[in-house]
Amino acid sequence: MDVALLPIAAYEPRSFMKTHHMNPKEAILAFQDLRARVLIPQQWGVFDLTMTFGSSPRAYREAAQAAGLSEKATPLVPHGGTWYFPN
Repeated sequence: MDVALLPIAAYEPRSFMKTHHMNPKEAILAFQDLRARVLIPQQWGVFDLTMTFGSSPRAYREAAQAAGLSEKATPLVPHGGTWYFPN
C-alpha cells in the first residue's frame, strides 16, 4: 500500500469518541500496521465536534516524531493544499 488516508480528529473525550474516531497516535499505529509508505491525515479542522478542535495537527506531528517517522512519510497537507507522491 502506498498511501494511507486516516482520520485524526474528533477523538476526545475518548469515553464517547473512541468507537468512532481514532486519535493521532492510533492513526500512526494503524499506518505502521498497514505498512504504507505515506500517511495523509484527514478530517481535521473541518467541523468543531469535540474539545480537541484545532489541536489535531500538533498532536499528529508529535505522535509521528515519537514514532521516529519522517515528515516526508507523514506530511500534513493544509486545507485546499496539494500533495505530490514522492518518487
